[in-house]
Amino acid sequence: MPPDPLVTGRPAAELGLIGAALTIRAVPLWWRRHAPRAALALIISTDAALAVAWGLWSRDLLGLLVLGGAAELVAVYSLACYGPSGPRTWPAALAAPLPWGLGLGFLLVADHEVAADGPTPVAFAFGLVTAVVCTAPLTLAAWTLGVTTAARSRRWGSPRSTPSPHGRGTPCRPNATASPRD
Repeated sequence: MPPDPLVTGRPAAELGLIGAALTIRAVPLWWRRHAPRAALALIISTDAALAVAWGLWSRDLLGLLVLGGAAELVAVYSLACYGPSGPRTWPAALAAPLPWGLGLGFLLVADHEVAADGPTPVAFAFGLVTAVVCTAPLTLAAWTLGVTTAARSRRWGSPRSTPSPHGRGTPCRPNATASPRD
């Protein structure tokens, strides 16, 4: 018995656009090691735009943003591991859930049972805070893993770390000229 489809009753062209949007939003992950801040910023802004558009267009599509949640976790991990600031990047773990909060906030505002008297800022704020509080532990765990991996790479004197322009090593970047004692 095949599983139930995530999106039903949509024309093929619309499904193609949805698939393209979900694929394009993960493209910044190609640059996660070289420009982790930019990659995370692009993913967060793309997800926020999709959450607002899909929340206003169709509530059913907001569930598809969950499929892309792994991209945000990878981007937060990459910023903590490959970013020049290392442990000082913790605000990224709190910024990453914002698109999910926007999506839930707009979903509650658009729901006629929740906002019976019309759209209210309270419903939006409740959705935003609830989603961020519920998903921040996931992004904080990804951030912690990235910081721990970077510290372990430096502590072991990883031959895969290269000096950054700021004088500190950046873990996990291949460098053929680095020796194990660097």
